[in-house]
Parts: sequence; structure tokens; C-alpha cells
Amino acid sequence: MQRRKFFSDLAIQGIGLSAFPFWMTIGQKQNGSDYGATMSGTPIQKIGNWTLEEVRDIFKKEFFERNLPIWETGVVDWEYGGYIPKTTPYFDNQGRLVSTYKRLYHQGRCMWLYAYLFNHVEKNDLFLNAARAGYEFLLKYGYDEKTSLWHQRISRTGELIKPFGDIFPCIYMLLALGEYYKATGDEEVAELGMRSAQAISKELTSNHFQAYGMGPRPQGFDSYREPGTRRLGMWMHFLSALTPFLRYKPDPSLEMIAKFCVRNMLSRHYKKDERLAYEFLQHDYTLYPKNYHTHASMRVVDGFHSVETSWMCMDEALRTADVAMFTEALQLGKDVMDMLWLERNGRQGLVRYYWPDEKDPMAKAKILEPYVMNEVWVMLLLGMEHSEESWLMEWFDKSFTYAYKTGKITFPYGETLHHPRGLLFCIEILDRIIARKGHRSDFLKA
Repeated sequence: MQRRKFFSDLAIQGIGLSAFPFWMTIGQKQNGSDYGATMSGTPIQKIGNWTLEEVRDIFKKEFFERNLPIWETGVVDWEYGGYIPKTTPYFDNQGRLVSTYKRLYHQGRCMWLYAYLFNHVEKNDLFLNAARAGYEFLLKYGYDEKTSLWHQRISRTGELIKPFGDIFPCIYMLLALGEYYKATGDEEVAELGMRSAQAISKELTSNHFQAYGMGPRPQGFDSYREPGTRRLGMWMHFLSALTPFLRYKPDPSLEMIAKFCVRNMLSRHYKKDERLAYEFLQHDYTLYPKNYHTHASMRVVDGFHSVETSWMCMDEALRTADVAMFTEALQLGKDVMDMLWLERNGRQGLVRYYWPDEKDPMAKAKILEPYVMNEVWVMLLLGMEHSEESWLMEWFDKSFTYAYKTGKITFPYGETLHHPRGLLFCIEILDRIIARKGHRSDFLKA
């Protein structure tokens, strides 16, 4: 099979949705099937000046010619197991290897991508063996059997350097385990994933949890927050691992955890009257107060995590056939684009961070990294597939034209999650829209 022709051939042949091969995943029902087409409304012929096929082919070229070769020829540590990604902090700007420490923050992402490629792009033994090289190494050296949590950092050969202290590595390992279970059918992998998910839930809901991780932080306090801090980025990444896991392995307890994640994001972090989703909440899920007790960083809004929250809740809504959830998540997406898009000094993009309490909330804001555009496009295309809201095509045309024509963004091809995942998901969504001949799905018509 020639992978570089694979996606376009499907649409050119004009096959029906029921004939799609195994690789579809995002936006599917619980049983793995796709939503049908509705013949009402005006079908999508173009997005601005771009045809659907032109957009898809640009994404295909980005992935198959510029991204995939990196994963085919490097990254896997075949000698010891695990991965050394072609990105910082492992390589410097001159491409020289400067660190072989294995951060599970990246290890889980890499394992996920290889398993995903095997499941949804090509049944290539290289991809399956690469995923296995991560699984066996990380299970042996990166997993704490007593807590079902995962360490932060190990050496190239597996010696423990930094034990658990950051929940993100655990979440990315859950993401990887779900996809690896799909690839192997190994029930022990599924059981490991379920134990990991329960351990993550226990940490995130505890009153001692300090939301360690990325983001603005009080000077001198590293990445720690007050005990009991609730963080938007953690719920949404957790949900992004639970949604595919539950498609592959239904579990009533994990279903309720997924519902809890959605409720926290759409009913607690997302303040609809302000059109903003706050990144941090107190232990009781209320906003941090505006007084001297609270560092200003605890009241920020992150465009990156907000737009991801939108499409991840939309995907969960499609899995569970919940129209109300989808509609609310879609509105969040619109609010993100309207409130958090910045144009400054010839550059455009979502911002990190927005400071709503400042006189000029954008004054300290910085335009996010190029790969965040991929998250924007997943949100817009997933919305466009099901909704006739005009703002979806308007924002896609604006952002896509800037990225590939007027602004010509340079993407980080060794990045371990957002860029490759975004490209693959956009291709999948576009192929479904093209196969429906531009018609929206019947999801919102049900």
C-alpha cells in the first residue's frame, strides 16, 4: 500500500462512509461507526478560496512527506527501549543530541503515535514493534505498581531519575495504553490502562493535588500551585485519553469519570457570561478571588487549552451521541476564536495567556506556537462536519490562509503530539466530509 496515495484515493473513488477502512477514529460513535449524511442545507464546495481536496492534500503532504519520515527513521531507541524524540530537550537547535533522559511526558506521546499509525494508517510491523518497544520498557522501568502512577523521568537505560510528581506523563501513558490495546487486543494492557485511569482520577480530585505542570507560575515556586488546584488542561487531556479508550474498551466507572471531566470543563471552568474558560479553579471548583492572596497567574485563560477543550468535548459528545454537549462545546470554540485570537506585528494566532483582570488583557499575551494551529483546525473542521454555522468556515479560511499562504508558518516536525495528531485528525475529518460530497452529517438533525 502506498501511504502517500491512501487518503486521496478513498475520496476519489467516491466510496460510501460504510466502506471506509479501519483507520477512522475521531468523531465516531461508541460502536466505531460514522454518522450519516444529511441532504438538507448547502454542501461545502470551498472554504474561502480553498477546495476541500486542496486543504486535505496540504495536510497529507505535511504529514506523509515532512512528519512521518522522522518517525520511520528515528525516535525509537531499539537498543534499550523507549524513545528519544527529535525535538527539545533531547536535541538542540543545531540538531545535536544533548540529552538521553527519557521523560514520560514524551514517552507516552511517542508510544501513542506508533500504535495509532499501526491502527489507523497502515498495518506495518515497524509501527507495532515501535509501540511495543515503548510499552515493554516503560512498564518495566516507568511504572509504580503500588500507586498505578507513572514516573516523570528515567535514564536511557531505565534508572529512575525523578518519580511521580506530574500528572501529564500518566495521562499520556493512558492515551498510549488505549491505542496499544487496540493494536494488540491484550487484556492486560486494558487492565493496566483502567488502573492508571483510576489513579489519575484520584490524584486530580484530591485536595492535596498541586496541579504541577506547565503554565504561568509565581516566581520562585517552580510549577506548583496551591493544594487542591483544579486545572482545565488536565481535565481536557484526561478526557482526550478516556474518549478513545472507551471506544475500544467500554467501562461504566470510566464513563462516569469522562462525564465528570466534561462537567468540570463546560460547567465550571467555562464562564459563559464572560466567554472565557479559566485555566485554574480552587479546590471547590470556584474561581480564585481577585485579592492579594492570589497570584495573578491563577486567573489566566489559555487559548491553547481552551480550543482543545472545545474539540475534545465535541469528540466525546459524538461518541456518546449527546447533541447538547456538542452544541455547548462548539460555542466554546467560537468564544475562543472571538476572544483569544491576536494579530500583532504581522503575526496571528491564539494567545497564551489572556489576563482578564488587566486593563489591556492582551498586553502581556504571546501568540502561541505554530503547532497550536493544528488544534484550531481540528476544532473548526469537526464543527464544520456537523454544523452549518458560518463562523467555522470563516475562521478556517482566515487561519489556514495565514498559515500556508500569507504568513507561511514553519511547523516543528519532530513535535511529539499536537502537530502529528492534528494533521491525522484533520485528514480523517476532511475525508469524511468529501465522501459525503460536502454535506454535513445527520448528527445534529437527530
